[in-house]
Amino acid sequence: MVASAFLGILTIVFIVLKLTNYIDWSWWWVLSPVWAPIILAVLILLIVYLTGFLLSKTDKYKSHGQHVQKKKTGFAARLESMQKQNKELLQRNKKGANMGLSIYALKLGDKISREEYDSTGDGWYVYQASGMEPINHIPTVEEGCYKADVLYSDCDIFYSKYSTFRDIISCVVLKQDVKHVWNNIDNFIGKPFIEFLQTSDCEGAIDYTVAEKILHDFEKYEPVIKPELDEYLCRFFDHYVCVLKKTVENKGIVYYS
Repeated sequence: MVASAFLGILTIVFIVLKLTNYIDWSWWWVLSPVWAPIILAVLILLIVYLTGFLLSKTDKYKSHGQHVQKKKTGFAARLESMQKQNKELLQRNKKGANMGLSIYALKLGDKISREEYDSTGDGWYVYQASGMEPINHIPTVEEGCYKADVLYSDCDIFYSKYSTFRDIISCVVLKQDVKHVWNNIDNFIGKPFIEFLQTSDCEGAIDYTVAEKILHDFEKYEPVIKPELDEYLCRFFDHYVCVLKKTVENKGIVYYS
């Protein structure tokens, strides 16, 4: 109200000054107190409207962006889950395609019944692998199921690599491939590594008396064998020697599984 009265008086003053020639203004400026507030109000309303419009668009864009991000996150999670499943499947397939041999050093404890072994799955079934004659790998151990402490277990190798390892030893030390040794076993009794070469590559056991003979061969011929091995087989060589040492020191067995 006060502002309107002031603008009205100001307009009258400008008109009087214009009519008495005290000012030489255009009538647009003389009447500016009338139209200027209207223009200013319109500009303010326009600014307010545009600001509200822009803010609503920004909020809508943010909301849409968050929705897209949530969808993206959900897709990424599903993709990660699928990749994990594929990786696990690949690992299972790889394991199935490259089955390996695990070799342990065991200290045998109490003997248990086969029924207890079958029902509980607890224990170790110790036996002479078939087809290894004339060598007896467990002369001091009665075949059967036993409780046992694991002395060393870090000795694993792929079957294909184990075959290569065994053949290299046969060729380097006995100057014959391992198949020739197997086919002429009687000619090699008492030779280095014969107890090792004539051993099942998937099951069975070796007691500490036989392990001691094999350990002696590994230690004696290490300088000529290791240069023929790749890095993987050199590591296996060292792990297998550890199995033999633990077996001999504790009068245990080497267990193939």
